[in-house]
Amino acid sequence: MDPAYKMERMKEATEKIYAFHEAYRIIDQQMEGLSYQLKVPFSRDMYETWFGIEKSILKFDRVFNKVEKFNARAFTDPANHERREKRMI
Repeated sequence: MDPAYKMERMKEATEKIYAFHEAYRIIDQQMEGLSYQLKVPFSRDMYETWFGIEKSILKFDRVFNKVEKFNARAFTDPANHERREKRMI
């Protein structure tokens, strides 16, 4: 790998780290003023809907992770990819 390219990538990564750190610092400053949290009343229907949404998101994440893993294996183990594809379909 070209050392100049590697240094450029390291510079970009460092700049991103500093940007994230600054964003977290600003958020922490803003959160210090909020020493209490207001409890918001929830109706049963709203709670059940929210719970269902959270369950759906978790299920979607599991399926997405399986597909991503499947696609990654296509590159790392191409010899067995057809067998996996038949089983997945």
